[in-house]
Amino acid sequence: MDLDIEDLVDALTGAPLQRSLGLYQCQRCKVFYQPQSVEVIKSENGGQCVSCMHTEVIAVTSSSQQRGRNADVRVITLDNYRQYAGHVITFEGNVHKILTSRRGTDHAVMFENKSWTQGFKMVVFRGNLEGIGGQRYLFGLTGRQVRVRGLLVQHKNFGFEIIVSDRAMILDVQ
Repeated sequence: MDLDIEDLVDALTGAPLQRSLGLYQCQRCKVFYQPQSVEVIKSENGGQCVSCMHTEVIAVTSSSQQRGRNADVRVITLDNYRQYAGHVITFEGNVHKILTSRRGTDHAVMFENKSWTQGFKMVVFRGNLEGIGGQRYLFGLTGRQVRVRGLLVQHKNFGFEIIVSDRAMILDVQ
């Protein structure tokens, strides 16, 4: 039996699933991930599913194929984001500034006019910058309204941040 994934998207990025890249599925809520997204949830979310927080996300094989579903993505605001750490969310806000990390490789798109550690932000790590559109594109977001989908984490040193790993996760720019 072939698994029908035509209308399903990666639970983290929202990008259409591509069987040729490999698939992973949460055994509790049945959402799917591509391998790159599984690496992100392992490194940034303790291996927890971004939809239900379950930790059993396994590679899909012919014997493990199960019907799937898309993640329920919450729309959050600056008033309520703190309660959704560990989940994939959608957020829309004005970009006050773009900050570059001390090592010069990571970037924070600041939704509050605060420091990197104090403000709510979207973070693009060095390995994902070109996939997002490069430094020029990223800095061009300053002063614009951005709608983004991503994993919301509460980093112990840097505070609340939306982790973005793919251009498809930036849903709209105005």
